[in-house]
Amino acid sequence: MLITEPWTTIADRLGLVATAPPEGSDADVVLAGADWPSTAYRTKTFPAPIRPATVHAHAASARERGIWLLLVVPSASAGVRKAALEENVSLLIVPGSPGSHVRGSLLSPAGRRDLADPTAATEPSRRPGRIPWATYALAFELLEAPKTSQRVLAGRIGVTQPRISQALQDLGDAVHRTPTGWEVRSPDYLADWVLARYPWQPRIATSWLTLDPPVTAAQRATAHLREGGIEHAVGGDVAADSIAPWARPSSTWIWTAVPVDLQEIEATPTTADAANLFLAVPDDPYLLRSADRPKNGYPVLSPWRVWIDLAHQGHDDAADALRRHLTTRRGPA
Repeated sequence: MLITEPWTTIADRLGLVATAPPEGSDADVVLAGADWPSTAYRTKTFPAPIRPATVHAHAASARERGIWLLLVVPSASAGVRKAALEENVSLLIVPGSPGSHVRGSLLSPAGRRDLADPTAATEPSRRPGRIPWATYALAFELLEAPKTSQRVLAGRIGVTQPRISQALQDLGDAVHRTPTGWEVRSPDYLADWVLARYPWQPRIATSWLTLDPPVTAAQRATAHLREGGIEHAVGGDVAADSIAPWARPSSTWIWTAVPVDLQEIEATPTTADAANLFLAVPDDPYLLRSADRPKNGYPVLSPWRVWIDLAHQGHDDAADALRRHLTTRRGPA
């Protein structure tokens, strides 16, 4: 493995320059660039693939030092990549074979940047480019209200009617036009379409341990976020329980506009497997806009977005129960 290769790639593809850390620092390298604050990283390079447990162990050590962690590996399983995202650990995949490309993600206080494989853009695909966020927003709106006019959809999502027309084309056979507007052919078909394609993974997620039960933790955390003027909405099984009670919530999941320190409400930062409260910053610009904001109580994601939370978090039984409830309901509550 060429240890110098990641830093050259980072400079070429992300415009980030690697420099030496201050003398006496626990860090090994400092990365800085446009829109990327000077961030010091503790690096660890592995000559062979690692396990998720290794990511968690090194992340805990880095947290004790109060420093960002960057792991360099020759390959990474889905479990390792998931563990790195859960721990807010930067992960660079540097294969040893000639002609291979550096991939992975870098995290800093400014957020996350991905090093995609440059060859991926040249590989043939069934559709050009990624699906726009507005198309997913439209899909969620149609799941909530299967029979809706194009004008109403544009107003709810906050885009122009021509943009809605383009998004409807993206949905293909999942929808069809009627004399009164657009209608979902099958909620199950559209739900499966969203589940297979929607890029749910948060940009950044932090995990916390509290002594409160999930609903109380949600109340305290959202009150703190509201006082700070931070846009947010509750998802996961706490939100699901408020929509269609099925099983006692086991954790609290809150989407926020920015990362927030919850130590002021006596929450303790911890690893994802030990946490019962999670804060996540979405890549989807429509997610927080679509939340229901009651006069009393905390904001909650729309029901079908809550279902996506459950499905991607592995709460399969709760997700199936909520989906059956929403499919049977066939429209807004």
